[in-house]
Amino acid sequence: ECGATCAPVVSADGALLGIITPSELLPAARAGATAGDVMSRATLGIPEDAPLAHAMATMAQAAVLALPVLAGDGAVVGTIGSIEALRFFARRWGYEIPARDAIEREPQPLG
Repeated sequence: ECGATCAPVVSADGALLGIITPSELLPAARAGATAGDVMSRATLGIPEDAPLAHAMATMAQAAVLALPVLAGDGAVVGTIGSIEALRFFARRWGYEIPARDAIEREPQPLG
């Protein structure tokens, strides 16, 4: 609903357990599914002070579209996705990119 590219799954103490992507949400539609049933086990994350280029290289090397962002103590503080990186650079290069919440969610007909 908010356009996120992934959702981190954390333990009660905030430790990263896994990631749920939109493609993994479809199986969750069945009754009784939990986050643990559909998540991918997290094997990597990115420190919150890592350069954006490092996050992008990590995503490219791992062939993933998003990563959890981790504080120094390992707690999840957010996510970074390929779309966020593209938006950052497009704005930096002078393109007007609307805020995420201003973008229409319904597909528009081509032409």
